[in-house]
Amino acid sequence: MIHPFPPRQLAYEYQYTVFAVYAEYQLHQYDDKDMAELERRMDEHAEFFIERILPKEDGKDADKQQAHKRL
Repeated sequence: MIHPFPPRQLAYEYQYTVFAVYAEYQLHQYDDKDMAELERRMDEHAEFFIERILPKEDGKDADKQQAHKRL
């Protein structure tokens, strides 16, 4: 069960960052730049978002890992 945030707000908060990083990704791929940094930022964004919306359960890291896999 996730925290009771409005679905529209959750979508907005998650997706706008994804759009911005994707646009940056598109621009950099034509410049032959390393994409590892952008990929790392996307992973961190997803993890950050999941940690904010899922309730804490006794600090179990396994729960966080399972949530990240569902995304």
